[in-house]
Amino acid sequence: MDKNNKLKVYFTEGATLIFKKWSSFRMALDNTPEVLRNYADENNTILEINEVIELLLSDIVLEIEKESGSILETNIGDLIFCFFQEFFDVDLEDDSERNVAKNLIRLYNEINESKFDYLDRLRSSDKTFNYSTYFIEFPIIIEETKLIKDFEDQMEIDDGSKKSHVSSKQTEMDDEGFVIVKKKKKY
Repeated sequence: MDKNNKLKVYFTEGATLIFKKWSSFRMALDNTPEVLRNYADENNTILEINEVIELLLSDIVLEIEKESGSILETNIGDLIFCFFQEFFDVDLEDDSERNVAKNLIRLYNEINESKFDYLDRLRSSDKTFNYSTYFIEFPIIIEETKLIKDFEDQMEIDDGSKKSHVSSKQTEMDDEGFVIVKKKKKY
């Protein structure tokens, strides 16, 4: 495997680990379970979200190779922000795309210099990170029966309308159909 292929493989792995821990991304994914039904090809072998993320990462690499400094961070943050707007129909208001941009730039630069400290830290934190608060696993792997089962576990059909199903948690809706979030009391 040549240097460019190794760079792409390691960068994709590290970027996936960054996205996997990014709470804004994971919440957007959990609140848009229909992405599990949107395919990018006629044979239903490539999920649209996986293809869009792959294109996003390719655009980020192209941007890293042509820019530097604060312009680079801004451009990558803008790419990520646009991805959110277009794919999830969500505006990020927490500026988390800037932190993700910084992390992706750092990841790319270190891997490009054949340094793997940051990637190794991402790998080790992945083993201990608590992902149980998220309903849709990421990265999303197509296994037809698992995909259907996960989707059905996450959604309940009630009179033709979709309702979020939260396992072992009670949800209460307000008059407009929004879930009311309540803080648990500590004893």
